[in-house]
Parts: sequence; structure tokens; C-alpha cells
Amino acid sequence: MEPENIDWEHQTNLQLREIIGRHDAVPIFTEFARMASRHVSEQQGLFEAMDYDSKNPLHDLSQVSFAPKPTTLEEVRTLAGVATPNRDYLIARVLRERPDQINEIFNRILNGEPITILMAHDEITDIGMIIPEILIALCEHHANLTVGESARGSYHWEQACQEMYLILVRRFHIVLSGIIRVVSALGLPIGDLLAKVGWVHFSFPQTDSVKEAEFPSNLVKATNRLVRSELEQDLIRNGGCLGVAGPGSVDKRIPLLGFLNLFQYMPKYFSRRLKVVRHIQPIYGGTAAMLRDQYVLPVAAKIHGPDAFVETGRVQPVRELADLHVMMQWIADTCYRRTLEPTVYHEDAEKLRSVSRAWRQSRRQRDES
Repeated sequence: MEPENIDWEHQTNLQLREIIGRHDAVPIFTEFARMASRHVSEQQGLFEAMDYDSKNPLHDLSQVSFAPKPTTLEEVRTLAGVATPNRDYLIARVLRERPDQINEIFNRILNGEPITILMAHDEITDIGMIIPEILIALCEHHANLTVGESARGSYHWEQACQEMYLILVRRFHIVLSGIIRVVSALGLPIGDLLAKVGWVHFSFPQTDSVKEAEFPSNLVKATNRLVRSELEQDLIRNGGCLGVAGPGSVDKRIPLLGFLNLFQYMPKYFSRRLKVVRHIQPIYGGTAAMLRDQYVLPVAAKIHGPDAFVETGRVQPVRELADLHVMMQWIADTCYRRTLEPTVYHEDAEKLRSVSRAWRQSRRQRDES
């Protein structure tokens, strides 16, 4: 059945799984592996590619949400330190410097309110590195309140951290691109690693790279509808923290065509930034609908490299789509200010598609010549 003939708004979760189950997983995961290869090569030593395994629950397309697998907060800290060696002076430090913000997030979650951490990822796994830090900061905030900050590191302080971790881990959710299903880190599938932090959900982000891969439209729609349905059911029932990255930012570093020669004599520090404009796709569709009437904390970040930074905005309510556009524009402006890499947020998706089409056409012509 064609997508336009399906009443997507009224499909049950069971019906959505049936639609997903009609598709052969092998070519889908072959394409995931191709798309993930760039991220694996760019993060050598951290990420590795995984072969498709029909017995691996992570490779079951009809299962899009995976329950938490609690461990200890100390293990989460250790894994976070290995994945992000600069965490103590970057992410963790920034969060510790905003106790008022952590307190607001902490109170909202414990009161059963949903709150979202919104990013435009520099790398596809950035949201998976920020969310553990939010969880750690909240647990340590609880220990400071109950045991006292002066007792930091003591047995009773760590015990308070662990008790809060076991509560919060079931209220945390991370939405990731489905291509992460074929990537491992630190010897474990990324999905299993992040299950130590909360629920893990795999979607098809509406990016150019996903569209160019020509995944079956029924599969994409059914998967994203199922993710949204399962997320909304749990967030409405239990509240909690959702980590999500706006689509397309990692796909859109487009050269300033025709101007590269102007920068060849400039210092590399500047020319590296001026040669490329980072374009961020708009928030729209299911993501925008899911975030409506929620509180959102925008986070701008570049976790790796010499110009690494993390900066948090302020927790704000989302009443309409324009509120999300304002937050994403703040993220773009902050990234530009902190990295000197020109960053543009597009409220109009069609304008960005026009830029992308022109770039791809020019690239094809260059390759053919």
C-alpha cells in the first residue's frame, strides 16, 4: 500500500510494526553500514562497524525502542570519560557552573514533567554524549542536596548518587538515527551502551542523506510514527528527559563554491572555517509536534577538536513552531560565535534543499570533468 493511502494518524503500534516487518532487513542494514562508514572512519579508535546479525535485537527493524539496562553511576562516569576525554573541563564543568539550571531540570523531571535537551549535532553521536552528562549532573545534584556538597566522593554521597540514578535512568530517553544500529563503541553496540543511561529509540531522520538512500517510504513513516507513539505514551505517563538532535546539521557542510581560491593564502585556522558553511535543517513534522507544550533546553556544542565547546541556553516552553525556530537559531549563532565556522539555520526546508541540489549538481559536474 502506498504511503498516501495509509491513515498514519490512526495506525496502532501493532499495525505500524506489521508495516515495518514486511521489509527485508538485509538491504536496509547494508545501507546503514554504508552511511555509517564515514562516522566510523572519522572517529577511529572509538567507533567500529558491526555486521548485520538477524539474532541481534538491535537489528530487528520492527523494534524501535529499547528499555534501559541500569548499571552503576560510577560505570556511566567511566564510560563517559573514555568516550569524551575532555568531559571534565568541557561538558561536566559547564553543567556544574549552572546549578540553577540543573535544579530546574531536576525538579521538573521528579514532578513528572517532560523536558527535552535539544541540539544540532556536530557529530551523529553528540546527543549520546551530552545526555549521560545531564544524568550524572542530576544525580550529583541530588547527592549535594541530601548529603551535602562537602561530602562529595564519600560513601554516603555516592550512595545517594546511585539511588537517584536508578530512579532517573527509567525516565531518560535518547532518539538516535537508525544507522547507529550498526556501530559499536568501547566493544559494545552503541545502543547497549546508551541503554545504561535510559531508553534508546531509533528513527529515520529526515535528512538529505536518508532521502538520497531511498529507503522505502512506508518503512520510514511507520518507524518514525512508532518512535513518536512510544515516546509520547511514556513521557505523558511518567514525564522525564528526552534527548534529541535537530535533523540535518551533520549532513550539511557545503563549500563556498567558486570562492575557494580566495582563501588559499590565508592561515589554515581561518581558511578551514571560511571554506565551508554549516547548514542546519529546520525542525518540523513529527519532531516539532512531539516537542509542543514541553519545556526545552537548547544546547550548542562541538565536543571534539581544538575549538571544542558546550554552551547551554535557558529552559523555555514551546508553545508553537516559532519557539523551536528561535532556539535552533540561537544554537546556530552560538556555534558560529564559538567556532568561527559560519552556521546557518534554515526555517524554510525548501530553500536549503535548493542549496543542496545546486551543490550536488556542481559536485557531479566536477567529478565528471
